[in-house]
Amino acid sequence: MNEIYAIKKDTPYVRAIKVSDRIAKYPCEGMPQIYHKEFDLHEFIGEEIAGIRGVNSVHYFPVLFEDIDTVLSMNNDFFRLPLVRVGSFDFKKPGVKYFTGPDLPHYEDFYTFEELLDLCPTEKNRNELLNELLEIYGLDIYSGQTDRPGNIFYEFHPNGEIHMSKLFDYEWSLDEELKEYYVADFHIFRTIAAYQKMIRDYPQFEGILRSYLDVDLEKLINKMARSRRFDLDGFDMDSYKRFNEVSHKRLEKILR
Repeated sequence: MNEIYAIKKDTPYVRAIKVSDRIAKYPCEGMPQIYHKEFDLHEFIGEEIAGIRGVNSVHYFPVLFEDIDTVLSMNNDFFRLPLVRVGSFDFKKPGVKYFTGPDLPHYEDFYTFEELLDLCPTEKNRNELLNELLEIYGLDIYSGQTDRPGNIFYEFHPNGEIHMSKLFDYEWSLDEELKEYYVADFHIFRTIAAYQKMIRDYPQFEGILRSYLDVDLEKLINKMARSRRFDLDGFDMDSYKRFNEVSHKRLEKILR
């Protein structure tokens, strides 16, 4: 069943006007710009997983380009798909500069995780950025994220501090065909030994990874569906159960 059918009569949503393939707006003036993309439950599940450890995430919501009765009357995917989207608000702050990894100033001059941390102006900021990055790595490793590079922003603040932006884009995750490697902008975990080296270098990483062993993904998804009033009857939950088992097995190998 297509995931757009999770939307039901009482599902909270934002009624918007499409401006472009990525941008939408409220019918009234003075409201924030909306970014929209293809409807995918993984975005909502990813946000829920991020909440486990308080990882700073964008908030996703359903966006409809027609009223709910019109959308629900369409039982053909071809007609309903363009009208049901996932939306989020622009999270960028005034006065802060945002860069993806390859867009960072002097990107060609440094390629390592540690050299990124060395750009921080103070030890306090270095530790803050380190913890932000390790939390993102932990979340992505548990959820099997395969599309993080380019889908994350580094915030350069007027006082010189560097922080991670709100996390977004969970579409390419939760696949039961879990890869052993994980690729971030400035670090690649190619083997179990590479994860274990990161734990030796930064011992707090062990606690971050270990916390995801307690995740019951099916329970988490059902909680998310209740809070958002999604109808998941008829959806295949077995794949998420299998993913949770495979991810936990990989974490257990890392944490031996």
